[in-house]
Amino acid sequence: MPLPLFDRNRGNIDAARAEFRAADARLASARQDAQADRAAAEARLAASVSRVRAADAGVTSAEEAYRLSRIGFEAGRISQLELRATRTALVSARTAAVDARLARVRAEIDLARQDGRAPFEGPQ
Repeated sequence: MPLPLFDRNRGNIDAARAEFRAADARLASARQDAQADRAAAEARLAASVSRVRAADAGVTSAEEAYRLSRIGFEAGRISQLELRATRTALVSARTAAVDARLARVRAEIDLARQDGRAPFEGPQ
Protein backbone atom coordinates (compact mmCIF):
# COMPACT_ATOMS: atom_id res chain seq x y z
CA MET A 1 0.00 0.00 0.00
CA PRO A 2 1.60 3.31 -1.09
CA LEU A 3 1.91 6.01 1.47
CA PRO A 4 0.38 9.33 0.39
CA LEU A 5 3.24 11.15 2.07
CA PHE A 6 5.67 10.45 -0.77
CA ASP A 7 3.10 10.57 -3.65
CA ARG A 8 3.61 14.32 -4.27
CA ASN A 9 0.14 14.66 -5.80
CA ARG A 10 1.11 12.53 -8.82
CA GLY A 11 -2.52 11.80 -9.76
CA ASN A 12 -3.46 15.46 -10.09
CA ILE A 13 -0.27 16.25 -11.99
CA ASP A 14 -1.03 13.47 -14.49
CA ALA A 15 -4.61 14.71 -14.81
CA ALA A 16 -3.40 18.26 -15.47
CA ARG A 17 -0.98 17.00 -18.13
CA ALA A 18 -3.77 15.04 -19.79
CA GLU A 19 -5.99 18.13 -19.84
CA PHE A 20 -3.13 20.13 -21.35
CA ARG A 21 -2.64 17.53 -24.12
CA ALA A 22 -6.39 17.50 -24.80
CA ALA A 23 -6.48 21.31 -25.02
CA ASP A 24 -3.46 21.25 -27.33
CA ALA A 25 -5.20 18.70 -29.55
CA ARG A 26 -8.36 20.84 -29.67
CA LEU A 27 -6.27 23.88 -30.64
CA ALA A 28 -4.56 21.94 -33.43
CA SER A 29 -7.95 20.73 -34.65
CA ALA A 30 -9.33 24.27 -34.66
CA ARG A 31 -6.31 25.51 -36.62
CA GLN A 32 -6.71 22.75 -39.20
CA ASP A 33 -10.44 23.48 -39.50
CA ALA A 34 -9.68 27.18 -40.07
CA GLN A 35 -7.07 26.34 -42.71
CA ALA A 36 -9.50 23.98 -44.46
CA ASP A 37 -12.26 26.62 -44.39
CA ARG A 38 -9.91 29.22 -45.87
CA ALA A 39 -8.73 26.85 -48.60
CA ALA A 40 -12.35 26.03 -49.44
CA ALA A 41 -13.23 29.74 -49.59
CA GLU A 42 -10.29 30.40 -51.93
CA ALA A 43 -11.38 27.50 -54.15
CA ARG A 44 -14.97 28.79 -54.25
CA LEU A 45 -13.72 32.25 -55.22
CA ALA A 46 -11.51 30.89 -58.00
CA ALA A 47 -14.36 28.71 -59.29
CA SER A 48 -16.80 31.60 -59.22
CA VAL A 49 -14.39 33.83 -61.16
CA SER A 50 -14.14 31.13 -63.83
CA ARG A 51 -17.92 30.77 -63.84
CA VAL A 52 -18.32 34.54 -64.38
CA ARG A 53 -15.95 34.40 -67.35
CA ALA A 54 -17.83 31.46 -68.85
CA ALA A 55 -21.19 33.14 -68.27
CA ASP A 56 -19.97 36.32 -69.95
CA ALA A 57 -18.83 34.29 -72.95
CA GLY A 58 -22.25 32.62 -73.01
CA VAL A 59 -24.00 36.00 -72.98
CA THR A 60 -21.82 37.22 -75.84
CA SER A 61 -22.67 34.13 -77.88
CA ALA A 62 -26.37 34.40 -77.08
CA GLU A 63 -26.42 38.08 -78.05
CA GLU A 64 -24.78 37.26 -81.38
CA ALA A 65 -27.23 34.41 -81.98
CA TYR A 66 -30.16 36.71 -81.21
CA ARG A 67 -28.77 39.40 -83.51
CA LEU A 68 -28.44 36.91 -86.34
CA SER A 69 -31.92 35.53 -85.64
CA ARG A 70 -33.40 39.02 -85.84
CA ILE A 71 -31.67 39.57 -89.17
CA GLY A 72 -32.99 36.22 -90.39
CA PHE A 73 -36.50 37.01 -89.15
CA GLU A 74 -36.50 40.40 -90.83
CA ALA A 75 -35.36 38.74 -94.05
CA GLY A 76 -38.19 36.19 -93.74
CA ARG A 77 -35.92 33.17 -93.34
CA ILE A 78 -36.62 32.46 -89.65
CA SER A 79 -40.02 32.09 -87.98
CA GLN A 80 -41.12 34.16 -85.04
CA LEU A 81 -41.10 31.03 -82.89
CA GLU A 82 -37.38 30.50 -83.57
CA LEU A 83 -36.73 34.18 -82.84
CA ARG A 84 -38.52 33.83 -79.49
CA ALA A 85 -36.49 30.73 -78.65
CA THR A 86 -33.28 32.63 -79.35
CA ARG A 87 -34.49 35.53 -77.20
CA THR A 88 -35.32 33.09 -74.39
CA ALA A 89 -31.81 31.66 -74.62
CA LEU A 90 -30.40 35.19 -74.37
CA VAL A 91 -32.47 35.92 -71.26
CA SER A 92 -31.34 32.62 -69.72
CA ALA A 93 -27.71 33.41 -70.46
CA ARG A 94 -28.03 36.83 -68.84
CA THR A 95 -29.71 35.27 -65.79
CA ALA A 96 -26.86 32.76 -65.50
CA ALA A 97 -24.36 35.64 -65.69
CA VAL A 98 -26.10 37.47 -62.86
CA ASP A 99 -26.19 34.28 -60.77
CA ALA A 100 -22.48 33.75 -61.41
CA ARG A 101 -21.71 37.28 -60.27
CA LEU A 102 -23.76 36.80 -57.11
CA ALA A 103 -21.86 33.59 -56.38
CA ARG A 104 -18.57 35.44 -56.86
CA VAL A 105 -19.66 38.18 -54.45
CA ARG A 106 -20.69 35.59 -51.86
CA ALA A 107 -17.36 33.79 -52.28
CA GLU A 108 -15.48 37.07 -51.82
CA ILE A 109 -17.48 37.83 -48.68
CA ASP A 110 -16.78 34.35 -47.31
CA LEU A 111 -13.05 34.69 -47.97
CA ALA A 112 -12.98 38.14 -46.37
CA ARG A 113 -14.72 36.70 -43.31
CA GLN A 114 -12.06 33.98 -43.14
CA ASP A 115 -9.33 36.62 -43.36
CA GLY A 116 -11.00 38.90 -40.80
CA ARG A 117 -11.27 41.86 -43.16
CA ALA A 118 -14.01 43.81 -44.89
CA PRO A 119 -14.90 42.40 -48.32
CA PHE A 120 -13.70 44.12 -51.50
CA GLU A 121 -10.98 46.11 -49.71
CA GLY A 122 -8.11 43.90 -50.74
CA PRO A 123 -5.66 42.15 -48.44
CA GLN A 124 -4.58 43.86 -45.24
